[in-house]
Amino acid sequence: MGYEVEGTYAVGRKVKILRPSENSPVLLDHTQAGDIIEMHVANDLAGEVGWVADGIQAFIEGGLQPEDIIIIALDDRNARSYFREISAALAARGLATNNIIADPYNEPPFSLPGRVTLSTVYRSKGNEAAEVFAIGIDGIAPKFRSGRNKLFTAFTRTKAWLRISGVGDVAKEFCAEIETAVSKLPYLEFRVPDLEQVELIQRDLSQRAARAKSIRDEYVRKLKSEGFDEDEIADILSEDYAGE
Repeated sequence: MGYEVEGTYAVGRKVKILRPSENSPVLLDHTQAGDIIEMHVANDLAGEVGWVADGIQAFIEGGLQPEDIIIIALDDRNARSYFREISAALAARGLATNNIIADPYNEPPFSLPGRVTLSTVYRSKGNEAAEVFAIGIDGIAPKFRSGRNKLFTAFTRTKAWLRISGVGDVAKEFCAEIETAVSKLPYLEFRVPDLEQVELIQRDLSQRAARAKSIRDEYVRKLKSEGFDEDEIADILSEDYAGE
């Protein structure tokens, strides 16, 4: 619905689709708005945090209000670590944050005047902002449909600008894919997949993910039984992941 299709939509065939401009009105003046999408692959967490903080400061100096910006952590496992570091980096620049996952027992307003919102993908659903920073893209598994659904949710929270960042090879892989897609705009080009084969692959991957989650949950339960609190456990899991 709403797209023009070039080519035969059949399994294995290449197709090109276009959404006409009249079906997607754009209010931004691209000649003045600058790059709508930017990506950054950092060498480490500190480098990524610095890039995000610098970008936010530049946009605020350019006229955005802090509440016009959402930072979405794609890496659920390391979200708390990300947000601690980002909050500190922004505080050093005189900018306040609204970390909506800081208190697991209360749900603060998603947006607060004068504060940059820090959110997970799940908590960001239904909300939008002029600028979105989707961070920790290396925390997404490229082969999982659920991971790509998270990307879709995070990316579509923006009304105007999207900034994407991560660390390492997985981030490079995603950014290369996004760059390829952007280079073909306003078209989307792809080879029509065999949906039955896709379902079979996804089912196998989901079963493996479920087993991995079960093992991780048991590890977390043992840590809790030894007296570790949630923040300490998050740090331990982050350290374990970094050492893999």
